[in-house]
Amino acid sequence: MSYLSLIAVYHIASDKSSFLSLGIFSKELFVQIAILLPIYFIADTLRFYYTLKAINVNVPFKFIISLAFINIFVSNITPAATGGGFAQIYFLNKARVPIGAATAGSSIRTALPLIFFMVLAPIILIFDRNIERLFPNRNVLVYMGVVLVLAAFGIIFIYKLIKKPESIILTIQKLISFFNRKESANNRTSKKLDKLAVEIKGFSEHLQMYLHGNRKYVFLSIGFTLLFLFTLFLFPVLLIRDLNPSASAIEIFLHKS
Repeated sequence: MSYLSLIAVYHIASDKSSFLSLGIFSKELFVQIAILLPIYFIADTLRFYYTLKAINVNVPFKFIISLAFINIFVSNITPAATGGGFAQIYFLNKARVPIGAATAGSSIRTALPLIFFMVLAPIILIFDRNIERLFPNRNVLVYMGVVLVLAAFGIIFIYKLIKKPESIILTIQKLISFFNRKESANNRTSKKLDKLAVEIKGFSEHLQMYLHGNRKYVFLSIGFTLLFLFTLFLFPVLLIRDLNPSASAIEIFLHKS
């Protein structure tokens, strides 16, 4: 699909100048990519499957395969790859999974790689001095501070969501009442707020379930997430090293991270 997209851009929007020639890559690369793609897709599917199992959401494995395809497709056609998770939540809800549980599963699946990056990013910024060239004025400490502050806010929000979901619900209710004062007393609005409160509590309960649930499924979800990230990072390594065998795989990994 990605290749067909490039061909479409070439014929519709470009000046027909040559911007991509697959002949620059070796035949061995295509064999390696063909082997890696199924591993990447299986790891992506299984990390979500075991995340849902860890929070007691039982759906057929075939359904999760279709959700993995949906996630990849929608993520690649929406800004900042934001649409895939929402699409999965929508289809899980269509399969009679509560929105709170579906959102928790999708959020945990997304959060696991983010935790990996949050841990790895300060280490890379400290030890890889070449990374300074990517930042204006090369003030790495400022950017590292921003990353840590954002991480701290994220941790505080998640902690409140898990331990005190009522405070989050109350804040949302106050905001809705403030921006929609005329409708605040409306019975329809009240029902929507009650439904929202139920889903937020369900979301919180499923997050707690993941933290205190079946360790086998939790470790499997983490393990397949790491395999997914490894295969994801391996694609640029294979492409770059095919063009430049002297390139360091570790440096490519670090810059990709």
